[in-house]
Amino acid sequence: MNPQDPDRTSLGVNLLLYDADGRVLLALRSGTRWADGYWHVPAGHLAADETLPEAMVREAREELGLGIDLADLRHVVTVDYREGSAIRALTAFFTARNWTGTPVNREPQLCRRLGWFPPDRLPRPISPISAAAIRAGANGQAYETCWLDGPLQPV
Repeated sequence: MNPQDPDRTSLGVNLLLYDADGRVLLALRSGTRWADGYWHVPAGHLAADETLPEAMVREAREELGLGIDLADLRHVVTVDYREGSAIRALTAFFTARNWTGTPVNREPQLCRRLGWFPPDRLPRPISPISAAAIRAGANGQAYETCWLDGPLQPV
């Protein structure tokens, strides 16, 4: 599903991955057609035959080279996201208690680089949806809205 089709709602999965120091993993997007130049958590879209957790496990493997067991995933927050009338998405943010491997950028055509950041000192520019999810998760909120008046401006 194309998240830029105004007549459809995209279903997305996002990974709030924290290291032992409490820093969150972010990816600097590039070549994705959405939020290029913004920092955003590792993310992807649901395939037709997947549950949300299954999609998150697949995306973590494809984008980061990580092995995550479904039993180690925990839903943190769902964000209802809009950019004017151009984009509408429901995105589930998960965290993983355990994983195997070290995060590496396996999609350099879509991500310029990865970085670990303290949640109270996020890099700029950061996608509004990632910032909203990190704040909501820290506050224990299970649902958040992030509605922009129009499309994200290119960076």
